[in-house]
Amino acid sequence: MRVISLIREAKTVLTAAGWPVREGAAHSGGTVDLAAQRIWRRGELEAHVHLLVIIDPREGELEFLDIPGKIPHAPIAFSLGDDDPTLHQALGDELFARVHAIAYRREQSITAPAHVEAPPARTRASFATAGDSAARAFDALDGVRDDLLNFALDMLADDGEDAIDPFIRRCDLLHAIVITERTMRPKSIRLEQSRVIGADYRWIDIVRSNAFADYANALTRHYASRFAKRRFTASAIRA
Repeated sequence: MRVISLIREAKTVLTAAGWPVREGAAHSGGTVDLAAQRIWRRGELEAHVHLLVIIDPREGELEFLDIPGKIPHAPIAFSLGDDDPTLHQALGDELFARVHAIAYRREQSITAPAHVEAPPARTRASFATAGDSAARAFDALDGVRDDLLNFALDMLADDGEDAIDPFIRRCDLLHAIVITERTMRPKSIRLEQSRVIGADYRWIDIVRSNAFADYANALTRHYASRFAKRRFTASAIRA
């Protein structure tokens, strides 16, 4: 099947670029075809960048509705110190207040330096005929973020407040990608999904399969450069 070939090709590209890769990884909302992660550190602060990759092997033309305006560059992020109503509800008033007091010393989040922008995109779209592949990518953003929250809550339940300190100095950035065999004019697009209620939105990148190597290498250089400018050092890559 072509999907297997595309998974192997994408894994080869990401591995060569320095990303440890897992195939067929599960999260609470489903699965991704490839999951890659790299870590950058600055002192006790850790930035974990997750690439969540979905393969779309279908052929034909990918149609999309491009829209004007500023293209979003901030990845979906999770940190135990986030000022987030969902996190507040999960932790409870007392624990959330303690976590918030540690996380916002001098009125600024201690994880702020780890919030780097994703590589810029040239085309912004609000709708695309990517079907289940796009839906799986958006589900992965929610599922992995939920898993990170549940993992932190489990550690707090097991180790109590001793677990707060390491988690509060960790920031996870989620970057979802669909690699498609479909034809489209640009090499990639940034697809946004807004909420029916509220102003929140999420985004994923959709990349032509024949352009993925260039895309992945540019993405890797971008994150490495942004973290280096903020005095982060890449962690050793495990085999």
